[in-house]
Amino acid sequence: MKTLFSLFFVCLITAPLLPLASAHGVCTGISPRFGRLDDVHFSSQTIQTGDAITITGNITTMVQQNLYGFLSIHSSPSPHARWAIVTTEPNEKIINITQFSKVPFSMTVKALQPGTYKLSPVLYLPGIGPAFGVLDGCNTEPMVTVAGDPICNQGFVGVLKTEDGSPVCVKPETAKTLVERGWASNTLSHSAHAVISMQTMNVTNSNLFVNYTITNAKILDIKADTRSASIIISMQASGNGNLDIVIPRILVEYPHSQMDPHLFVLGNGQEIDSKEIKTTPNERTLSIPFKADINQIEIIGAVCCT
Repeated sequence: MKTLFSLFFVCLITAPLLPLASAHGVCTGISPRFGRLDDVHFSSQTIQTGDAITITGNITTMVQQNLYGFLSIHSSPSPHARWAIVTTEPNEKIINITQFSKVPFSMTVKALQPGTYKLSPVLYLPGIGPAFGVLDGCNTEPMVTVAGDPICNQGFVGVLKTEDGSPVCVKPETAKTLVERGWASNTLSHSAHAVISMQTMNVTNSNLFVNYTITNAKILDIKADTRSASIIISMQASGNGNLDIVIPRILVEYPHSQMDPHLFVLGNGQEIDSKEIKTTPNERTLSIPFKADINQIEIIGAVCCT
């Protein structure tokens, strides 16, 4: 009798979980907290470096609240310097997602490094991290195979590791030393074709992030100054360069400021030239040329109504 009661109790507890696993493909039987990415499709799973693939699907929310987030990719090995996001749709970097909705999405990503990757799209929620995915506890990420020579970011060259022939991207001076030591073979001549991939950095003093591309410099920190509706960028330049930065409006515009107030840009405390190259309802994109001696750029928005 005791055994029968135990079996009945186990069935009573587990029965409600089985439809969830069946309906949503949840290996663990635990439904996602915020939502999931459904009906995900890859345009191709075998490509060459420099080629792009398109990932499509639906963002499905499962909570009774409006959310906002941004699309990215998860890759194993890491996507850093291996994949570049070319376009996303919806094309606003911050996507508004209404409660209990289904939003179609599309991403185009370019392969920069050869290899075999577990690859999947993810939706990040600011201040939370990756919150929507296709796995839901299952180790079932699609496999993508990339052949060809590496395409290195600007300022780097490709070399082949002598031991196993695997490609890596390093600085030109590092490549010379590694070849001399026998660790790598000669540099790949056509890897000088460079791409400048979009990078992302969290903004200190906020739960937001900015996307940017930069040449001849490295950004060390981006900090929000909410009192003056400005952001301060600390950087280390190796020469004259250019910064293209995508700024969430909430960082540089107060709710009652005029539409598209002029953004002033300071380099080491002196006003420098900039050009606004794109605007969306949620973001503004500036292109800022800078000199080699610049180590701080401040972008000043509108505190109130002027």
